[in-house]
Amino acid sequence: MRLSKHNDVFQAADGRVKLISTCIFVALVTMIYSWYNLVAVLFIYTIELLAMNFPIYRHLKRLMIPVFLVGIMSALMGLAAMSSGRGMEKGIIIFLRASCAVYAINAAVSSMTLPEVLYSMKVLRVPDILVNLVGFTMRYADVLSKETARMMTARKSKGYSPGKNLWHFATMKVIGQTIGVLFLRSYERSERIYFSMLSRGYTGGTMPLRETSRIRTADLVTGILIVLAPAVFKVAEMGGISWITLLK
Repeated sequence: MRLSKHNDVFQAADGRVKLISTCIFVALVTMIYSWYNLVAVLFIYTIELLAMNFPIYRHLKRLMIPVFLVGIMSALMGLAAMSSGRGMEKGIIIFLRASCAVYAINAAVSSMTLPEVLYSMKVLRVPDILVNLVGFTMRYADVLSKETARMMTARKSKGYSPGKNLWHFATMKVIGQTIGVLFLRSYERSERIYFSMLSRGYTGGTMPLRETSRIRTADLVTGILIVLAPAVFKVAEMGGISWITLLK
């Protein structure tokens, strides 16, 4: 899951702190109503990640597909709100909120190993079923991707050549068939894995997790930096600057 193997500051921070701080970051971002404040949050958060030696370029490459999907959903919601006269602005705000959330969540998760993510969720009292769901999804996502790659190789060996656009009917038909076959294979594989786990004494509880070290001061500083930008701009949006002038 980690994007880099070197011991950068962000990656070395405690997973529990990063998970809590990221949740607070997302909650604050959803309460910001100015698009220029959201752009500022994205910019400042990126600067903070760069200061903590996080590999931004490799991280941004992983965000291309999620941001593209977010853009489509935001555009549709903006078009739906065109009747109010603020459809464009609403669509931009939704896009920036979702982009900030996806950006922060991906940065936190990609800097942690799978045991760190699961242990952090367990410590935060996340229900066992959700912890197991996340664990199994992350463990077997690579299995499904390899299965997809094998199916693509088999198609190419039989002379299949995809079309150049989304309107190519034969290509869309093959993609649909591939998704259907992949779903059936993943369902059958999940059944086999589940029965094998039951035969080894699995009762539905959380899998054994290795504990991490104690939270350090540096971890707390990292957590504060994560939530700093959205917190500052949300306070400013609520009139925090005027509060300071009144105190003077």
